[in-house]
Amino acid sequence: MAHSGNLDREIAAVHAPYNSVMQWGIVAFLAVATLPELPKVNTSNFLPVVRTQIERAAADAAAHPREAAPTAAFAMTLHAYQQYDTADRAYLRAHLLDPKNFDWIYLRGVAQMEDGQFEEAAKSLAAALLIHPGHLAAEVRLAEALMKTGMWEEAGARCSRVVASHPDCAQAWYGLGRAKSAQGDHAGAIEAYIKACDLFPRYGAAHFALAGETDESLTMLRMSTRQYD
Repeated sequence: MAHSGNLDREIAAVHAPYNSVMQWGIVAFLAVATLPELPKVNTSNFLPVVRTQIERAAADAAAHPREAAPTAAFAMTLHAYQQYDTADRAYLRAHLLDPKNFDWIYLRGVAQMEDGQFEEAAKSLAAALLIHPGHLAAEVRLAEALMKTGMWEEAGARCSRVVASHPDCAQAWYGLGRAKSAQGDHAGAIEAYIKACDLFPRYGAAHFALAGETDESLTMLRMSTRQYD
């Protein structure tokens, strides 16, 4: 994924021709015609109760190959048991069957995040936000995915928009602090971390980051002071 590009713009460009109901219908028809196969899962190493759940979900999805809900249920079952790669492929099939549904592309992004596929997750989450603009969890997760790929400026801008509309979101303030710190704005990072800690006093990661940022700022202050001794 090119770091200079804007993910929202990139995904929007892909979806731009599909705005009308008729065009969405054509896209859905073409997607169904080229659907990826349901992923195969080797359940031999699972506990019997887990094996039964996965096999039943797989059988239901196979019995209704043109319905998104059974495929999505299969994907969520796989996801629940940390089968992220196969869940990813099942979510993709569900999304292609029902491209206007927010949940399947959003959950695909979540599974990709958990599988360490951060660039792909960012694309999926950006696509989900085109369907449901402003969805808080998707916004926060997208910011996190952008950070994981080193896109600190874009992540910081997204976190800034989130805290503007959801000033009580401690996680977004924490993300904003991380983005500011990575870009060398230590005063701004401290301010954001303090806000996150105030909103959620037991936010361990934010307290730890605040302590580290404060120590670094004091060290930089001492170094600058010594220059004038």
